[in-house]
Amino acid sequence: MNRFKISELAKKVLENTEVAPRIKPSEPTTKPRRSNPLRVPRTAPKTAPKAEQDVIDDIVARLTKLNERKSTYSLSEMLSEINQDDIEKKFVGPGKVVKRDEFAEIMKATNNKLAIALWMVKRIEDKFILPEDIYKWEEYFDIFKRLKREFPVKDINQIKTEDQIDEFVKKAIEIRDREVDPSKKKGVEKSDKYKDLRIGEVSGFQVYKIPKGTSDEMYGVACDLGSGTDWCTATGNTKTWFDRYAKDGPLYIFIGPNGEKYQFHYETGSYMDKNDRSILDRNF
Repeated sequence: MNRFKISELAKKVLENTEVAPRIKPSEPTTKPRRSNPLRVPRTAPKTAPKAEQDVIDDIVARLTKLNERKSTYSLSEMLSEINQDDIEKKFVGPGKVVKRDEFAEIMKATNNKLAIALWMVKRIEDKFILPEDIYKWEEYFDIFKRLKREFPVKDINQIKTEDQIDEFVKKAIEIRDREVDPSKKKGVEKSDKYKDLRIGEVSGFQVYKIPKGTSDEMYGVACDLGSGTDWCTATGNTKTWFDRYAKDGPLYIFIGPNGEKYQFHYETGSYMDKNDRSILDRNF
């Protein structure tokens, strides 16, 4: 049989039902579509509306889930459905969970993180956090962000009971008390860690003043700011020389943009470079 006849026969098979391939009338010619197991059947009863006390947890859960799936969705897409105005209408104002000034404090404490603000609202509603303590949480959240690994629960949204909150606060205070010595703060840039000791900038050098007086905390600061130098006040091995200088007057430490360091002590007339060599006798 030549090509032409084969072609003609094929056309007849496609056009003539009498010549069509043997197919049982009861058999479907196409495979039935498989139903999506994740889709709710049309005949299923509608879900009852959630109680108001569950709304916050639902929002937080969705935001948390969104955060875990950043590659698929963006936070702005979810927040377009759940925004601050909606939250304020439902939970903020006279007779509601928090007052307007309290909600402003919450937003400040959480650095405007909407999911965490909702978490705080819920904990206040449960009376696990007192409105007068909102301001404390700004520090707690900062510590948690830097040292989350030290906390028993690593996801703030999973902290829901009063006991869990007590444990969270206890750990945050423990770390805060440990960091009374600013040199022991972890996860903080020196520019932020010692901002209370920074007195200004001169020719691109940040100037830090270690106040007069001896203390273990300030010795730790002198060692940290003086790291990489040969200053006797910053050896980290003995506090003797730091005490001798600090009891007479403050130490001034200059740190340049490229890591250059100098230390000045007025009472002894010493102005040293990082190698502990005086620069007062040099000609510039």
